[in-house]
Formats: sequence, structure tokens, C-alpha cells
Amino acid sequence: MGRWLSLILRDKLDGHRVVCKDTMSFLNDISNIVLQGDEILVKFDIKEFFMTGDHPELARAAAAFAKDGWQDLAERAALTLLDNQLVHITDMQHRRRLFKVNIGAGQGLNYAGDLANAAYARTVEEPLFQQPPYILEDFYGIVLWRRVFDDIFVVMRAAEYRARTLLAFIKRLSPLWKYDGLEISSISLTFLDVCVYKSGNKLAYRPHVKDSSQGVPLSCSSAHPVHIHEMWTRSRLGVLARLPRTRSAFKLAKRDFLDRLRIFHYPSGLVQLLETVDPDVDAGVRKILQRSHLFLREPE
Repeated sequence: MGRWLSLILRDKLDGHRVVCKDTMSFLNDISNIVLQGDEILVKFDIKEFFMTGDHPELARAAAAFAKDGWQDLAERAALTLLDNQLVHITDMQHRRRLFKVNIGAGQGLNYAGDLANAAYARTVEEPLFQQPPYILEDFYGIVLWRRVFDDIFVVMRAAEYRARTLLAFIKRLSPLWKYDGLEISSISLTFLDVCVYKSGNKLAYRPHVKDSSQGVPLSCSSAHPVHIHEMWTRSRLGVLARLPRTRSAFKLAKRDFLDRLRIFHYPSGLVQLLETVDPDVDAGVRKILQRSHLFLREPE
């Protein structure tokens, strides 16, 4: 049911002009911007994106974003999934307890990202971009608005105080969402895993690595749920398959990535599965990676 709900919502989300699915689509969008020189770069975060909102309100907002004719069924499916979120927690005495989750879309679940994306697009972005042009362009000076889940990047042709005014305005559009991390610069900003900066009349970028980065994979012995360990390896390999321009470059990057997994004792079943990935057959990659039960094998 969760996968079906994601497909219903994603059908419209994929065509939503301000929502980017990943860093690459974001970079493609900003490459088309022509600057006049007086623009400012703004970014802010949606606080607790996956852990915000009552379930009926989230289901209603997300379902309204579904394609025509599917809204009622999508709302019932979303509410059923949200109302049956359960979490196992082990206490200090090693007793497993079951808790019911009453708020939020549910981080890590197969429908959570699309549901939260659709709810935010419906409650904030659609009302925002229905404003008259003199509000968006003349008053706020919005040149570009792009969002990747809970991270928002805006290019504005306005004074810095207008950015704070814009944030106050979108807070009034929906009380469902909270914000933090507002940053404003006339030169450069770090957004996602890149540093975006002004270069002539264009926006350029370079990779950004946090100072605190240890350069090692997530420990497979950490307390994260199995699907988190599985998800980040899929995502990282997908990025490695898209970035290189040549097949030999991908092979080198993949070999280094898998060697790191072996060094940190990741299950041999997952490593063997990732070794079979061919970047030239995207559909095949997705099909292979969906055989996630191999992740549960213990290291040999």
C-alpha cells in the first residue's frame, strides 16, 4: 500500500517545478539561471520534516495533491498507513516495547518522503506560487525557489530583509511546518553536498565535505533499522552510477565504495549484490537492488 501511495503522489510530484528529487536535478535547475549581479542566495530548513503534523491533516493535504480521481482513495490509504505506524524500542533492561506513532509521515518508510513532499507542496508551495506576480517578483524578488525534501534554496533579487519577510510570509501560509537554519549570502552558500557560488552571471558549484566528516560508511553495527543501512548503500551506489562520464570511472568508484563496505564488515550478501550492478541498465539496477532480503545474510 505504501508503494502504491508513493506512485500516486509521485506522478504529480515529478512534474512539480519547484521540487527536486536529488542533488543532480537541483544542479541542473540552477545552471539555467542568469544573474544580474545584485541577487542574494538564501537557504533554510523545514524543521522535523518527517516528524511534523497530525495524521489526518497530513493525509488530507497529501491526498489533495494526488492526480485527479484518486484523491479519496489516496487519503484513506495515507490515513491507514499513518495510523498503523509502530516502533520497536529496546530499553536498558533489553526489553522490547512497541509504541504507536501519532505524528509525522514516518522517516525511512517507503512512502514517507513522497507523502511529506506532497503535503508541503499542497499547503505551502501551491499557495505561495498562486500569489500575483507583483508579490513574488516585485516585492520578494524571487528568481528561483527549489526544494529537496526539507532543504529550501532561494535566489532573490532583493535586500536581505526581504528574505526574512518571505520566511515570515510562508510561516503564515500553513501552521503545520516550522523552520530554522536561515542563511543569507551575496556570494556563496553550502546547500546539500555542494557549495553554490556566483560566478559572473551564472551560478557555479563545487563539492562540499563537512569538516566533521570521517570519510567512513555508517557502521553496520549501529542501532539504525535494517532499512536505513540498506537505503543509504542503494542511494550512494546510484549517485556513483550517475556522476562519472565513463564506465571505467564508475568501476573505480564502485570498487572503492565496496572495499570500504568490506573493511567495515558489511554483510557479504549486500556487497555481492552491489557487485552485480551495471550502470548502463538503469531498470536492471533498480530490479536487482530491490532483492533486499540478501542484506540480512551474516558476513562470512
